[in-house]
Amino acid sequence: MNNAAFGIDEKALRKKRALSSFRDGVILLAISTLLYFLNVTMIVFVSPLLIYSTLQSKKGASLLIAIESAVVVVAEILSNLPLLALGPVGWAIVALMLFFPLSLLAAGLVWLGTENMKGVSRVLTSLLPSLSFIAVYAIVFTADRALFNEVYAYIENAFAETIAPILSMVFNNLNIEAVFSVFLVTVASLVYPALISAVCATFFIYESARHSKEISYDEGVAQFELNPNYIWVFILSWALFLVSYFISAPIILEIIVINIAFSSLFMYTAEGFTVLYSWLKGKIPRLRSMTLFIIVFLVAMIIPGLNFIILLGLPILGLLENFFNLKKIGAKNENHS
Repeated sequence: MNNAAFGIDEKALRKKRALSSFRDGVILLAISTLLYFLNVTMIVFVSPLLIYSTLQSKKGASLLIAIESAVVVVAEILSNLPLLALGPVGWAIVALMLFFPLSLLAAGLVWLGTENMKGVSRVLTSLLPSLSFIAVYAIVFTADRALFNEVYAYIENAFAETIAPILSMVFNNLNIEAVFSVFLVTVASLVYPALISAVCATFFIYESARHSKEISYDEGVAQFELNPNYIWVFILSWALFLVSYFISAPIILEIIVINIAFSSLFMYTAEGFTVLYSWLKGKIPRLRSMTLFIIVFLVAMIIPGLNFIILLGLPILGLLENFFNLKKIGAKNENHS
């Protein structure tokens, strides 16, 4: 029996749905763009676009991600017009600036299309586009060494103009070239840990919104555990990281090792969060995992001192969970009390 039998105008209904879909898309796209330009919240700017799939459709969410990609690219171009006036060097620098946001947007697309995958494998798969971007950068800079040298010199000069006056107030006879080299290696070494943290935060917000009415979702968060074999990735990567201080190795190899080491550390930070949530949920049954995430996120971003404790304490909890099953210990203590 069709809707006309009940006096429902099919055309009006379709129009209403289309308007609702358009309205949700515009609102979520605006929120995403705002989060991007606030800088501090840029790491989760893709989450509103993913949430659209829970309100409307996956295809619509994919379209929003494509539109937001164009918005981000155009915004970066317009805000860096003086830089682009330099020619290929300027364009190369803007392309480097776009690595992080475009990697997050691409990861969002992959996440929408990999529902059959689970856990860490799905997260790692979502990072594959970012590896493709890095490969493109490597090919371009390897093929045009002069362009790489010009980009390096420009960034070094910008660093010197910004940081040198500050550091010279503390250090005498400052070797700005050496400081910049250390700075550049540090940034390159933390690219993937930062990207993984942003990807995980984005996906957690999306999945929490998607399963907001399901009690079982929070129970799943509390019970989440990494594969025990991941501990070997952690041990080996950190062992290689320590060995690199005593033997000479190509700088690119050191950067790769450090990225893997800190990325594995973040994975245990995520597990440490689930341990903390499991403990608190035992004491506060109505506590939602998303509520705790917001509290931890704000504390880590805003409050000096406490943010260090959280950033250090969560990975320790995650590592200890791998050996001692802290969640069960906490549950036994809760039952005993």
